Amino acid sequence: MPVLLRNLSFQVKDELPSPSPGAKAGTAAAEPIRQLRDALQRLQQRALDLLQPMAAAAAAAAAAAPSHSSSSQAAAVLDLRDAAQLWYALGGLRHPWSGALTEALAGATVAALEALLAAAETEPAGPVAAAPRSGGAGGGRGGGGGGRGVAVESRTAAAQLVFRMGTQLGGGGLQAPLRARLAAVVEGLAAAAAPPNPDCLLTGAHLLRLPLPPAVVRRLHDAALGCSGGEAVRAGRVAMARALHSAVQLGLQPASGEAARWEARLLGELGPAPGRGAAWRSEELSWTLLALSGVRVYAPEGESRERIAGAVCGVLRKARANDATRLRAAVGAWGLRLPARERALLAQKAGEDVWMGDDALEQQDREEEEARGRGQAEWQGRGQGEWQGRGQGRGEWQGRGRGQERGQGRERLGARRDERPSGGRWGSW
Repeated sequence: MPVLLRNLSFQVKDELPSPSPGAKAGTAAAEPIRQLRDALQRLQQRALDLLQPMAAAAAAAAAAAPSHSSSSQAAAVLDLRDAAQLWYALGGLRHPWSGALTEALAGATVAALEALLAAAETEPAGPVAAAPRSGGAGGGRGGGGGGRGVAVESRTAAAQLVFRMGTQLGGGGLQAPLRARLAAVVEGLAAAAAPPNPDCLLTGAHLLRLPLPPAVVRRLHDAALGCSGGEAVRAGRVAMARALHSAVQLGLQPASGEAARWEARLLGELGPAPGRGAAWRSEELSWTLLALSGVRVYAPEGESRERIAGAVCGVLRKARANDATRLRAAVGAWGLRLPARERALLAQKAGEDVWMGDDALEQQDREEEEARGRGQAEWQGRGQGEWQGRGQGRGEWQGRGRGQERGQGRERLGARRDERPSGGRWGSW
């Protein structure tokens, strides 16, 4: 276990309250909760005492000189494993962590990432050569990233830390100077011949609103789209869809050929296998459709459009509010027609009473229903009229036939009478 976490965990274990077997409900049962909260507060203060000096030293070094390599190596640096566990703790424990703690942890984490790239710059290039620097924001600091001194595990951990910071802090969690430094770190990681975890870097950069140059966004997008099928499966449907969505939010628009490849990957390669009983989960489908709906040159057509609408209806019952919000955005962007009941359920789960444009859709549904009713009535009326007309025609035909038969019979009878000889037994006829 890393040193920082080991020390802090041992200390907090010593201070955690022991369960009292005779505790009763009420105030006695609430006492251990209060003691645990107090222990977490003391743990927070000790973490602050360790992290603030790291963050302050790195910030001062970054402000003093553009090149941070030597000063970052001289100061104490947070272990990346400690940083990952601390971010997980902040996100997983429902405790009112102070802004000072998140600020100090963010500063110490960025300093640790800068030190990682600085170590890569001092190492000779290894078998994985570094790509040319983009020359964007940050002046290409840390642009090497491909030397043998930086292990793949370290670069992967760095990319995952960027993602973890994004999910925990969001867009307003970093001050502008720290955001610019982290953007330079992402640029350095993206400059490697094979950028580590491009999905994590794209999503983290989008969530943190990092000012990435367009060339960096393009490079990360291409790395995510160009990864192998096995890598895409390991990353998962949600991660790959969020990579596309984040790239679009960062200003990139895929070309038509790239949009077709994203469709094949997200809906085909990573989608449920047809005929095997597999089905979409609402989170996976919502991120997939939201990502594809952000691509201007893509819109489902024909059978694909019907399948997507059916998949949306299939996940609505179990969809959460966030899933429904994403699904509704995609359905609205493409103008997909859903049945009235599913449309109302989607609007309700998305947190709105009325779907924008529901009145027009409901009116269109009513008009189509009335048109179907008129067509059915007209068909029935036409069929009855034709049947009655046929019946009348049949009666007229029968009448004519019988009349003709009677007339012909009389004519034959008259002819026979004319041909009969007079007298004899025929005379009484």
